[in-house]
Amino acid sequence: MKKNRQMLKAVRMGAIIGIALIFLAACDSSESLSGQHGNFYFSNPTKEVISFKVDHKIYEVAPNESGKIELSSGMHQMVNQRGDVTSFMVFDNNNGGILNPENQIYYELAMAYVVDGKGKGFIPTSYSIMINGHELRIPVRSANEPIIDGKLFTCNYGVGEQLPAEIITYNPNDEGKIRHKCFDKTELISFLKSDFNMDLTSSKGAQADDSITHHFTTEIPQVTFLDAKTQSIAEQIITLLQELKTTDNTAIHKASNKKFGELISDLVMAHIKDEYAGDRAQNELYNNFVEQVSDLQSYGVLLR
Repeated sequence: MKKNRQMLKAVRMGAIIGIALIFLAACDSSESLSGQHGNFYFSNPTKEVISFKVDHKIYEVAPNESGKIELSSGMHQMVNQRGDVTSFMVFDNNNGGILNPENQIYYELAMAYVVDGKGKGFIPTSYSIMINGHELRIPVRSANEPIIDGKLFTCNYGVGEQLPAEIITYNPNDEGKIRHKCFDKTELISFLKSDFNMDLTSSKGAQADDSITHHFTTEIPQVTFLDAKTQSIAEQIITLLQELKTTDNTAIHKASNKKFGELISDLVMAHIKDEYAGDRAQNELYNNFVEQVSDLQSYGVLLR
């Protein structure tokens, strides 16, 4: 049977309002990145050759060069040219990521692909960010950890790869799809200039003025809820997080995801019913706890 297919074209037009760059992009949804499983990107946005080791293999990267390596599940070690060591666990449920031995800033940009004449409902989630001292509000996130996890910093197209002009969908009801592209700083500045006529090459400030919007914390949250039942469930979740952080079982998410789901559901119900549900401080504590748990439970890569 012949499949119906239609082309989705990249939205390449942008508009600058004050200091805000508006992209047409969907609301933080992305299809599975299973194609990136085990793929770890790297690049060199500097003017000097850099070198680093992964599991004792040396990689030398020329200026403006990029590449990727495939890493299996399990423990790995990265050493930069100053001898700094980063040990990290790659789980079976990983979506790859970015190797960043020099702690450069990397960026994730959302891009919409829409059917001609449609896709008006695609609205961006924007972030306040500073690039070369330019203050912007755009749907771009930034991070600079030595290992940037592809589960939370999504890259349908990795560093050094091109965004296609169009993609194909076989669902006739699709009006658009969101795709994410990861960049190093040099690559992002070039893209914004060529595709959105936005010149950020000149600096308005020092390198330190480049801001970070996303931090990959591995700290296990500690909370004290006033309600005893809510606190009891939170402590069970913390125990699961501690196991996740120290385990050598690369397939742990197969079992732990179900446990996390059940405990989070119990936590939600306990919090709704407890006598402190209207307390502002307790609500803030609860929201922060759930967000931290969600991030940690989602990681496909954890620093050790």
